[in-house]
Amino acid sequence: MLAQHRSSQRYCRRTVPDETALRAMLKSLAMKHPRYGYRRIHVLLTREGWAANRKRIQRLWRDEGLRVPTRPTRRKKPGPRAPGNVVAEHPDQVWAMDFAFDETKEGRPIKIFNVTDEFTRECLASVPARSINADRVVLDPRRASRLARPTALHPLRQRT
Repeated sequence: MLAQHRSSQRYCRRTVPDETALRAMLKSLAMKHPRYGYRRIHVLLTREGWAANRKRIQRLWRDEGLRVPTRPTRRKKPGPRAPGNVVAEHPDQVWAMDFAFDETKEGRPIKIFNVTDEFTRECLASVPARSINADRVVLDPRRASRLARPTALHPLRQRT
């Protein structure tokens, strides 16, 4: 013994002679198959005859800084998303229905049912209530119809 403290002794990993070749093969397979992760690359390496376990491949993968690139986010296509989407060209052609939720001063919830003309952005009906059932939703747009009925009615539509 050299009278050194044992915390100063560190494990020094031995390099395997074929590790540089394995790293090169790992990089080439990762470039050839960019969507493959280290597990799938490990399968390809074992098929080619490399004797390395999955944990070793994972360590080398991490040491080389290899990653599976994230998929790009899909951009939303402009224009109508659903068939039958009508763009308002005159008043009373397209109406939008929406619900708003709020609380009273006492903390009790209320719902507000709104019907809006898409062309004029005018609120045709605004019905506040503690509970709004389907019958009330069907009846209120009819009451809001002063002159004409809409050709299209969009429930919960986001206006841009």
